[in-house]
Amino acid sequence: MPSFARALKGLFLITILFWVSTGNALAQDNSDRKGFQKALKLQKRERYGKAVKVYEKYLHAVGDWEAKYNLSQCYAKLGRKDDQQRMLNDLVFTRPDEADFKLQLADLLKQQGKYAEAKVWYEKYASQSPDSAH
Repeated sequence: MPSFARALKGLFLITILFWVSTGNALAQDNSDRKGFQKALKLQKRERYGKAVKVYEKYLHAVGDWEAKYNLSQCYAKLGRKDDQQRMLNDLVFTRPDEADFKLQLADLLKQQGKYAEAKVWYEKYASQSPDSAH
């Protein structure tokens, strides 16, 4: 009987630890999502500099593709083309099914005079979106 009680006590402790760790993970996820929502509100208010800081902090914790896209748009509004390009480069590889990311990267490269690179991405976009008129 003592071994049964010991096993039950161990199971109880494991259950408590699991419950506590799950609660902490959910609280962290909720906190991270609030950061994303805050950044989105700042972006909509055209407070791009502050939105960038919040998105960057959020991405450090989470790495969400939607935040990367929004961050790339903030960089564009702030004229930070190299940072915008870095985000779009990441997006075309992490979300290869999203043709629009390829088009945006190609457009940005063209604006920067990087025509050979832009051509590559226009071709990738066109092969993925046969109806494109680019």
